Amino acid sequence: RTAQAPASAPKPPTAPAPLAAPTADDIRGVLDASQDSTATHKQLAKKLSAICERMGSKNFTAALVTLIQPLLLVSKKHRGVEKVFRFLRVFCLELQEEETITDLINVCLDFCRARDKTVRYRACEVTSHLMDTLPCEDEDDEEEEDPHRAALYNKVIETMKRCLMDSAVKVRSMSVNALYRLHEADDPEDDVLQVLMLAMAEDACPEVRRQVLKRVMVSPVTLPHILRMSRDVCTENRKLTYTIIKKSIAFTKFTIHQRVLLLRDGLADRDA
Repeated sequence: RTAQAPASAPKPPTAPAPLAAPTADDIRGVLDASQDSTATHKQLAKKLSAICERMGSKNFTAALVTLIQPLLLVSKKHRGVEKVFRFLRVFCLELQEEETITDLINVCLDFCRARDKTVRYRACEVTSHLMDTLPCEDEDDEEEEDPHRAALYNKVIETMKRCLMDSAVKVRSMSVNALYRLHEADDPEDDVLQVLMLAMAEDACPEVRRQVLKRVMVSPVTLPHILRMSRDVCTENRKLTYTIIKKSIAFTKFTIHQRVLLLRDGLADRDA
C-alpha cells in the first residue's frame, strides 16, 4: 500500500507591498480634478492632505508651488484657475497645519513683488484665500502671541500696503481682500485701518474704493469715513453706501448732524 504524502503546510500570508511615495504627479492629479466641480473639493482636500503628510511639509510645498506657478500667469478670468485657487482654501482648512499654510503664504508674498502685473494680481488672490484659513487674531487673545504668526502678519501687512499703491487697478483691488481681515475697526491708530481709509477716500479708481467699502467693518471709528462715501462720484459706490448703512446700523445710532447729512445727500441724489 502506497503511503500518502503529508499535506503541505499553509503558506504564511505575504506582507503587503509598501506604498510608493507620492510625487508631484499625484498633486497634479488632485489639482486637475479640482477644476471639474467644487462639489468634490472636500474629498479632494482630504486626499491632498494625506499626500502632504506622506511627503513632508517642505517637499510638498515646493512641489505644489511649482505646479501653481503657471496659473499665476493667466491674466483673463478662467474658471479652472479660479476653482484651483478656491480649492487651495478648502485644502488649507482641511489640513490645519499652520507651517504649510505659512510657507505657501510667504511664497505668494514674494510673488507679489514680481514685475508682471498679472503675477502680482494672482499672488494677491491666492494670499487672500489662504489668509481666510488662519485663525483670527481675536481668537488668540487669551493665548500667548505666536511670534511666527505675528511675523507672517507683519509681512502680509507690509506687502499688501505696497500692493495698495500698485499701478495696476486689479492688484490694488485684490490686495484689499488680503489685507482687510487684519484691520482693527475700533482703533483709530491702527496702521492697517488708516491705510484702508486712505484708499477708500483717495484712490482714483471707483472699484478700489468700493472694495474697501465692502470689506471694512462698521464701527464708531469707520462710520464717518463710510458716510463720506454717500457723496462719492461713483453712483454704484453711493448706492452701496446706503445699502451698508441700512443693513448694519440702526438710524437711531446716528447723530442729528449725521442724519441731516444722510437725508440731504440721499434726497438730492438723482441716481442713487
